[in-house]
Amino acid sequence: MPRTEGWAELLTTCNQRGFSDEEIGELVAISRCQIQAWRTGRYQPPEHHHARLATAIRSCLGQPMIVDLLGECRREGFTVREIAEHIGVSCPTVSLWSRGLMLPHRRRRRLVIEVCRRLLRVRDTYGKRIPYDRIE
Repeated sequence: MPRTEGWAELLTTCNQRGFSDEEIGELVAISRCQIQAWRTGRYQPPEHHHARLATAIRSCLGQPMIVDLLGECRREGFTVREIAEHIGVSCPTVSLWSRGLMLPHRRRRRLVIEVCRRLLRVRDTYGKRIPYDRIE
């Protein structure tokens, strides 16, 4: 379990990974305001919340970073247009996500992760990327 004085840093990292204070609060079963107070360091979480908070943080940190996945797709040769079409959003939206200037809404986050993972697995038997128009 994380040390008490590290909660603010861990909660900030969860926010940077795209999890709102509200989402973390839902996992811990407390209010968004309380998570915000812990994240900013105004208050420390009481000991009876430590186990649930640690579980919630592990859940958040176990998720891949959207920026990293999109960057990997781009390095593999996928264009912003191809990625956007697979996710069902505009090119500017994918561009903002890939630069870390905006994060996908929590309902779309799982779809983005799933699409990026699927695109990164698309190879033929010789290890070459399958052309975009042949991807299902």
